Amino acid sequence: MTGDLEVDLLVPSGSDGSLAVGGEVRARLRLESSTADEEARRWLEPLPSNKVLDNFWALCREVGSGRTKVRPPP
Repeated sequence: MTGDLEVDLLVPSGSDGSLAVGGEVRARLRLESSTADEEARRWLEPLPSNKVLDNFWALCREVGSGRTKVRPPP
């Protein structure tokens, strides 16, 4: 991809594929693992269920659909 990539949520997929971004990558919330830790949960509103928080694909669907928002940084 050319240019910048700006997203609400960035989650490692663990796949063998990669994404090449020609510009800057900006994410409101970047998870270091496939589950949302306590710090990450503070940025989500409304807070999804533990079932969603423990499944990064489910969390991506929640944020992507707009049911859960990632709060902007202060």
